[in-house]
Amino acid sequence: MSRAAPQGYDEVHVPALKPKPFGEDERLKEISELPEWARKAFAGMRSLNRIQSRVCNAALFSAENLLLCAPTGAGKTNVAMLAILHEARARPTRRAGAGVPGRRGRHWGCQAHGVVRLMDAS
Repeated sequence: MSRAAPQGYDEVHVPALKPKPFGEDERLKEISELPEWARKAFAGMRSLNRIQSRVCNAALFSAENLLLCAPTGAGKTNVAMLAILHEARARPTRRAGAGVPGRRGRHWGCQAHGVVRLMDAS
């Protein structure tokens, strides 16, 4: 850590932590391992990152709620995309407007700090 005081304010630089080594059963999930119907959402990517790989099965194959707290740039948006793909696959024939809050039916919401799935809008 270094500290400087230029122009009347303190400037502190804190180095990033080194990531822990991968566990024996931990690995990055390759995009080619995702179902074919989900791969297009991740075009140009070779694999999910560490956080995305850890929660991929819960987001893509489970209807359970998720709460993901991670720093900016950690990949929360791609986890939200996995959850959205799950919902789109589970309800392929929804009419336009069915997910709009205030109308009857169900909708999902994606917030900066988490994904909320299947909130009852009836």
